[in-house]
Amino acid sequence: MVWNNQSVSKLQSLIFKVWKGYTETVYNPSSIKTNNPLIIDAKKTANCILTLTKITKPATINIKNLTSLPSTVKPPSGTYKLIGNYLQITASPSDTTVNVTIKIYYNPQQLSKLGMNENSLKIFYWNNSTSSWVPIESHVNSTEHYVWANVDHLSVWALMGEPSPQIMQPWIVIVAAIVIIIIIAVVVIAVLKRRKPSA
Repeated sequence: MVWNNQSVSKLQSLIFKVWKGYTETVYNPSSIKTNNPLIIDAKKTANCILTLTKITKPATINIKNLTSLPSTVKPPSGTYKLIGNYLQITASPSDTTVNVTIKIYYNPQQLSKLGMNENSLKIFYWNNSTSSWVPIESHVNSTEHYVWANVDHLSVWALMGEPSPQIMQPWIVIVAAIVIIIIIAVVVIAVLKRRKPSA
């Protein structure tokens, strides 16, 4: 589109859409195939990369890093806890069908700080029909620090994990053993004192 020497009256019928987050537009959907995917790198803005292998029509894909949830989405409950932020991935038009691999990156130091088990990491999506978070089959790449999954729809996504099982520190076991031995010794001494006849 050429903007030079355009009058306001010529521009008045244009509609502008301002996208938040990272946006990629697909103009030729037939060119996107498994052997010729479209890589949408939103690692800097949303900690994720999408590998699009199929899209049914020309569309704009938008990836938004959410620090707070839309009013229709509830925070996760149960043992799984959020790692990082939520991702809202949408297509315009909304009836666009896709096949895409989602990679969500994580920081191992953040996992350690949160006490999360790296092997428990899963990608969840918000299911509007059931009003619940649903886990999908996810794979952890612990070398490059991301979790990936193949999906056929777009939604609000979240990387979640479970806390690591608490491992007792060796000194706690030693202290507990000493306390138990002292209690047993006190009980034995008390029993022996009661058994001695008074002279």
